[in-house]
Amino acid sequence: MGKDRAASTTLPHAARLTTFSSIHYILHESPVMKPVNPRDTSVHLIATVQAKPGKETELLDALAELVDASIAEAGCLQYALHVEPERPGVFVFYEAWQNQAALDEHMASTHFQSFVAISGALIEGTTDIRKLTRIR
Repeated sequence: MGKDRAASTTLPHAARLTTFSSIHYILHESPVMKPVNPRDTSVHLIATVQAKPGKETELLDALAELVDASIAEAGCLQYALHVEPERPGVFVFYEAWQNQAALDEHMASTHFQSFVAISGALIEGTTDIRKLTRIR
């Protein structure tokens, strides 16, 4: 598998494990609920990462660079970074994209791929990504 190519494996509960280089992401999707507005093609994600012990500051710096570059993308509606107050090494993103094509462009972007290349040394375990559909 090449560095920029993704591989998927079927997991229970409509989750998909995707690998970029040595980084593992779990993408949760639910086909059960219908969107509140079928014409709304926006894509919303919540992604959670855990810093490796001692790598919290280095990961935060890398994430800050990723946020700055990502919010400048034409298809980005929101790219907000949060930290869990009780667990300072746990970072949570809320992302909103105009459509799937905008998200795909983001994931193929140089700044995202650069982050993926260094994130294996900074992130503990699997990145949890939840794709959301607005239902109300």
